Amino acid sequence: MNGKIGRCEICQLEIASDSSFCPTHARAADNLREGYDAWNRALGAVLLATFFARLSKLPETGDRVKELVRFYQNDPNRWR
Repeated sequence: MNGKIGRCEICQLEIASDSSFCPTHARAADNLREGYDAWNRALGAVLLATFFARLSKLPETGDRVKELVRFYQNDPNRWR
């Protein structure tokens, strides 16, 4: 990285070494992907937009995951 510290694309904190997100958002992104896979296994083919919309409304969804959902909704090409 040419001596520069990378910054999280969401919160601007220092990034995890193998991610474009800080450790907290990187962990939330992993959980989000795992959750999407689990929904697809349980419910069949779930559209990503449907997953994001439903997840955003669940009260148990954490703030970091909600931030990631907004990030991916604004830039769907970044998913996966």
